[in-house]
Amino acid sequence: MCNQAKFIEGKEISEKKARSILLDIGSALDYIHSNNIIHCDVKLNSIVINANNQIKLADFGLAPKTVDGFASGDCGTPYIKAPKILMQIPYTKAVDW
Repeated sequence: MCNQAKFIEGKEISEKKARSILLDIGSALDYIHSNNIIHCDVKLNSIVINANNQIKLADFGLAPKTVDGFASGDCGTPYIKAPKILMQIPYTKAVDW
């Protein structure tokens, strides 16, 4: 697998490929959310590409499980955390979008 940044570094990607990547990321988020998991740290370094050029979402080290749709606790990368996480109030899957 390679990091998304290294895959596209110095390359121009088509709008079609960019849309495909975003669709794959959205599908991955839908899947984890349907399993009561919030990623909390979606960023370029959390996206990898496998040998078959499939987009994968990685870095679930601090990803919390939800209870009744909500999670709490600190997660994510400093300076790009969702406001609710920074305010230390319960949050939903919306922090991933």
